Order: sequence, then C-alpha cells, then structure tokens
Amino acid sequence: LAVKLALVGETHPASAHTYYCMSVNFRENGNFKLALQYIDKYLPVLLQTVGRKHSDTAYCYFIKGSIYCYSGDYYHTLYFFHQALSIRNQIFEPQHQLVLGMYANIGVCYRLMKDYLNAITYLSHSLNAFKLHYPESVEVAHNLNELAICYQLSGQNELAIQLNLEALAITKKELPAHHNINLGIITNLGLSYLGLQQTSQAQEYLHEALQIARSLYGNLHIHVASAFKNIASCYFCTGNYNQALFHC
Repeated sequence: LAVKLALVGETHPASAHTYYCMSVNFRENGNFKLALQYIDKYLPVLLQTVGRKHSDTAYCYFIKGSIYCYSGDYYHTLYFFHQALSIRNQIFEPQHQLVLGMYANIGVCYRLMKDYLNAITYLSHSLNAFKLHYPESVEVAHNLNELAICYQLSGQNELAIQLNLEALAITKKELPAHHNINLGIITNLGLSYLGLQQTSQAQEYLHEALQIARSLYGNLHIHVASAFKNIASCYFCTGNYNQALFHC
C-alpha cells in the first residue's frame, strides 16, 4: 500500500483496491474498526471513478454491511444491504442472481434480529425466484435452509423439517456428502426433530452432523463443539444424563 500511495496517490483505483483487500482482511480477523476505516477509503474512490450506479459500488455497500453484520450491528447492516439492493435493482434484471442473493442476505439479517416475519418475507422472495429461474442451483437449497431456520426458531418445527428435507435432496445430488451446507441442513433437521421431542430422529441427524463437522474441521473447532453440545441437549431431554455429561 505504501508503494502504491507514493506512486499513484490515495484516490487511484490501484490504491482503492488495496483498501478493499485490507478491509476484508481486517473483517475476517475481527478488527471491525479498521475494516470500516479502509472500506470508507475505498467507497469515495468508487463513487468518483465509476459512480453510484455500478456493480462495484453495490458490492462495496454489501461489504460494508457485512462488516457491521460480523460485529453484531444489524441495523447498520440492513441500511447498507438495502443500499446494495437498490443499486443492483437498477442495473440488473429482477431475476439476476446478485439481486436475489441480496434479498436472501437481508432476510438472514432480519433473522439474526429475530424479526422472523420480515426474514421469511425476504427469504421467500429469493427462494421462489431461484426456484423459478435457477431450479438446479445450490442457492435453492441454501434459501430453503435459511427459511427452515426461521421456522425452527419460531417454533414451526414441522415446516422447518419439510424445507430442510427438500434442501437435503438437492445438496445430495449437487454437493459432496461432507460439505458445510449439508452440515447446516442436517444440524437444523436434528434440532427441529428435537423441538418436536422426536429424540431418536434428532440423535440420528445430530450424530451425522458431528461426523461431518469432524471431517471438515478436525476435532478442535467451534463447529465440532457446537455439534457435541446439540447431542448433549438431546440426551438431556431423554433423561440420559450420563451421555449428556459425556458429550458436554
């Protein structure tokens, strides 16, 4: 960055791209203050060089929103996600994958805010359009899974199971068995069956989720710890406290 600044200055596109890369790096490392600082250096250059109505500008707003999302500030996340959606709606067709993906991202943000009504609205819009225009896309399964999470968290476990089984039927054809999307779907199936107190089905899916998590991440990972915790909760509900303690 120092070399680029010396050669071409702060507002040159080459410097701006470095700002973007540094922002994403700081976001991934949890330094949200610096991530925002560098994305705020990137955005003015984009507005000056390509203007607001451009896919790069929309993506910049998305990245800024994602930084706020990582930090748990969902109100600012929504603001910048909506900015990105507004631009993408102006430059792409309504069925474009980047537009539909933005609806899904906004839906997930509402879900994190526990606003399940709005979450379901946005995710359903994305899902229905993906089913219509890209029926074989893995994004259909991704949207089904996200929608299922909303229903599971709002206590509608039977509907959540229906959606997750539909998602799993897609991913089994399109993805390797041990894939992080399958991990999420199978975990949600286990938790939904647990919510219905159908513990034998819950145990089956939660143990499968543990195997996938170990295969993907090894033993010392937060996803593996979470899988053990879910299994422990299942055994606790059946009164098998020894197994619950073993998996804690």
